[in-house]
Amino acid sequence: MKKLKMTAEQRKQHILEASLQLFKSHPYNSIVMEDIAKASNIARTTLYDYYSNKESILVALLEQTAFNARKIEIRGKSAKETFEFFAEDYLTLIQENLIIYRILYQVTPLMTKELTKKMHQWRDEHANQIVALAQVLQDNSLLRETVDLNDVLFVFQGLLSQKINTLLLTNTTLNPKTEAKHICDLLWYGVVKREIKPTVHSII
Repeated sequence: MKKLKMTAEQRKQHILEASLQLFKSHPYNSIVMEDIAKASNIARTTLYDYYSNKESILVALLEQTAFNARKIEIRGKSAKETFEFFAEDYLTLIQENLIIYRILYQVTPLMTKELTKKMHQWRDEHANQIVALAQVLQDNSLLRETVDLNDVLFVFQGLLSQKINTLLLTNTTLNPKTEAKHICDLLWYGVVKREIKPTVHSII
């Protein structure tokens, strides 16, 4: 049966999918381009037409994950619910792409300038998403007088990072909805005015 000819974009995606399966079954540091070429069922020389090295493949996989993170929908009927949905969606994204984040964690000490630059870009994008959420609290005068947007960012990112580290460093599977609620309960106790008590009809 004649094989269907792939476009350049289809070929690149095929290589990424084959690489991801390889990364799931073998230690990242032990994999070489020859292995990826075989897994992709192409010649090594052809592989180099699309990706210059193994790290460029990792960057492309991370770009896809970062793109999905940018698309996380901001939703919720209250400020607190909005934070909970965001945390839940983000934890779900991490859990579904755990192998990529684990590899990134492993290679962090050896990152090239290109990957380091990408990492800073993705972190800034994530921080901007959280600051946008925090702005809702500030606009509705819900923050304590001594708390600003950067404080909300620091606390929320810190709580979220602890849950992410649990995923990266253990074989634990988290319930994103439950963990998101716990994170936001802690966040609310720390940054929102204590005299405001949430109710069914409250803005928080």
